Amino acid sequence: MAAILASTPLVAGHGSVVRPPPRNAIDHDIAPWNGTVPVSVTAGVAFDPWCPVPNASAPLSVMGRYSGVNGQACFWFNSGCSIGCAECDGVTRGPIPSVPCDGSPRMCARKVQSTRCPGAKPAPTLPREARTVNTGTPDGAVDDFYQFSPWRAPGSAGIFDACGVAGGWNGAGSNTSVFGINYRKTPHAEAGDLGSKLPKRPTGTVWTA
Repeated sequence: MAAILASTPLVAGHGSVVRPPPRNAIDHDIAPWNGTVPVSVTAGVAFDPWCPVPNASAPLSVMGRYSGVNGQACFWFNSGCSIGCAECDGVTRGPIPSVPCDGSPRMCARKVQSTRCPGAKPAPTLPREARTVNTGTPDGAVDDFYQFSPWRAPGSAGIFDACGVAGGWNGAGSNTSVFGINYRKTPHAEAGDLGSKLPKRPTGTVWTA
């Protein structure tokens, strides 16, 4: 098992549901996503505008077998949201542990946004044992990078849309330099579209509470 884990490459990027196929994968049937996922000369799998997923039937590359069947599904999210804030600002990035805050509100983590929300009392409510990342860090510690992320206090952060926004926020179409993704416009969707407005995608899967 140790050998298997050691041989697994580290990855970084956005994520999305793969099975059942999400409605956000609305671009899966058009080019370039219905074609071969490009691999760079440095053996890196393409990112923007790709959300590649492993697929045993896809062509073999130096990185393995990847498919574009998920379209741009991983680029539907809510940007600049924080616990204690009723609304997302769309421009404040989430925490990136390896990138320190440079002093500007836009480049600082969600901690800065939390202090800007009138009357906000941001405090994590998720028990440490329920975390899945940075699990050994005490609440509020210097390296508690995610303490103001929405999932640290479920239900206390406002969002743009429950199914995400193409590009991260509803102003992404006019300004792609903020912390979102340059969502590629297609006949199906464009930056700023709300995921909840996408047509339902029958999958045969039924979720029960």
